[in-house]
Amino acid sequence: MKSDDYKKKIAESSGREKGSLLLQYSNYLLQIDTEKSCLMALEALKLSRKLADREFEILCQIHLGYARLYNGNFEQITPLVEDLLIMGKDLDNQRALGAAYNLKADVALQQNKPDEAIENYLLAERYYRQGNIKYNQMSCLNNLGKIHHHLKNYEEAYHYMALALEIGEELQTPTCDTIRMNMGSIKYEDNNYEQALELYQASARSFKAQDLKNNEAYAIFNIGLAYGALDKPEQQLECYNESYRLLKEINDWKELSRICRKIAEVYIDSEEYSDAMKYLEEGETLARSHELESSLIEILKSYAHCLERQGLFKQSLGYMHQYLELHNAYMTRINNEKIAEMNSRFKTEIYRLQNQELKEKTRTLNNQIGKLAGSLKQLREEHKLLEGKFQSAITLLNTQDNLISSQSRMAVMGEMISLIAHQWRQPLNVIGILVQSFQDAWEYDDLSEEFVSQQVTEAMEQIKYMSDMITDFRNFFKPEGISKFNLKDAIENAIHLLNYLLQKSEIELETELSNNCFFNGVRNDITQVILNLMNNARDAMLAAGISKPLIRISLEKASDEIVIRVFNKGEQIPEETVAKLFQPYFTTKEENGTGIGLYLCQMIIENKYKGKIRGGNCPEGVEFIIRLPLQ
Repeated sequence: MKSDDYKKKIAESSGREKGSLLLQYSNYLLQIDTEKSCLMALEALKLSRKLADREFEILCQIHLGYARLYNGNFEQITPLVEDLLIMGKDLDNQRALGAAYNLKADVALQQNKPDEAIENYLLAERYYRQGNIKYNQMSCLNNLGKIHHHLKNYEEAYHYMALALEIGEELQTPTCDTIRMNMGSIKYEDNNYEQALELYQASARSFKAQDLKNNEAYAIFNIGLAYGALDKPEQQLECYNESYRLLKEINDWKELSRICRKIAEVYIDSEEYSDAMKYLEEGETLARSHELESSLIEILKSYAHCLERQGLFKQSLGYMHQYLELHNAYMTRINNEKIAEMNSRFKTEIYRLQNQELKEKTRTLNNQIGKLAGSLKQLREEHKLLEGKFQSAITLLNTQDNLISSQSRMAVMGEMISLIAHQWRQPLNVIGILVQSFQDAWEYDDLSEEFVSQQVTEAMEQIKYMSDMITDFRNFFKPEGISKFNLKDAIENAIHLLNYLLQKSEIELETELSNNCFFNGVRNDITQVILNLMNNARDAMLAAGISKPLIRISLEKASDEIVIRVFNKGEQIPEETVAKLFQPYFTTKEENGTGIGLYLCQMIIENKYKGKIRGGNCPEGVEFIIRLPLQ
């Protein structure tokens, strides 16, 4: 099925069927576009949560984890692993627990941490075994064998591979042949050539039966290697020629160049030099035409060996010079790449070894640092001035006649001041770290004009963020007259003001806001109502310890009214409490509540704008519905 077919089927489906198609499409994209594969898996995960299907959510989490692994997003895998561990324990789901540790092992392996990978593969294998999830168990055992093989722990490697093969044969999976080949390589490297030969031969027979010619050619080549180690050159040459025939049939130029050199080496050892040169010439042609640098290097070495055996020392020396020149260039490039990788990985440690003085550079950059400090001082003064204005506004509100409105306004204002303090703390910390980094850079020989420019730019962005925040809060408390405005803007303003607290509380927010709902009134009235409902929802979910808390806000225009819905995934409200929700001074928050927030919301919606506001339980939580008449 092609990409367009998947898109069409997804558009025509819904529910669990749609989620399954999204995962299939994600899997299809895994080898084509890993970024898009992640997006499709994420869509499926969101759908599973809307459906409240936890088993399907686990499947989506696992799929998204592997999509991100293929895409190299290792940091984004960590929260998925944590979710899988929590859900696996809650639901006693062995697949979720096994997948969590398997993902941790895969990431450790990618980061070249074999000990950590082994530890997590063992945990994953245990959970897969307990859940009788045999294919995944086999995969873990196979990976454990590969790691021990790489570490040259041949006995351990063979043990895990044998366990994996036993499960593979039980499942009758084609993976058995690959595992058997790996076991053969372990025995070959451990000098057990007879056992290696038997394993290679079994794999070759299976590959031939499945008409997998590339795999068959590789297995037969390994059989030839084993015969060579057992000092059986005739059988070795026969295997190499058969592998050569298969590779030529499927046009595998890379392996064909390699086998040509191996055949030539056998002919050199048997002093059949003309046959050896024929295969070396073919191998060289393939290597040069297909830019197979490593194969070409080995072929040049074999040329030198062949000519030396014939006593043609001058010609042999010429090929040896070519070999050394190409080999040295190749190794230099490989070493430089490894050094660059190590330098990137251990950059901090390398800088700690540098002791050159940078005082002259520091003096030339003091002016820019001074400007940054001045901006910080000005920002703190503006902060103090704003706090003074808030206090003045609170004093003014206390003198107003409408006590309920004043108390509500004061409560909102107090929350806003607290919110500013919370939201400013992070950028102030960032700016402090940026200033501290100048001293660190000086000490570790990393201070440069580019570095300072980058740090100053980052600091100014943080300062701009804080300044924009002040403007947003000032606009909220700024008196407004009646005007025509878009209700979507009023709701988004409330969301923007509370965005930090929602993120801090790890509350997911979903919105579905129509863009054509215009209304005559005071925009901040609607903003205050939405703020109140969102704050109440946040407090209720946190107090109840709701797992994966969610607020969903929708805005739509009906035939004769505008409808706003504010849903939260909270606990059900007792029926006797529902009837009292909008009574003044009634609160369920004890000393933490005033009991006037919802009453004020009712006054604004029903008294001022002749609308209706109702609240109560729904199947998944609690929902408040606002209905405003079209004007």
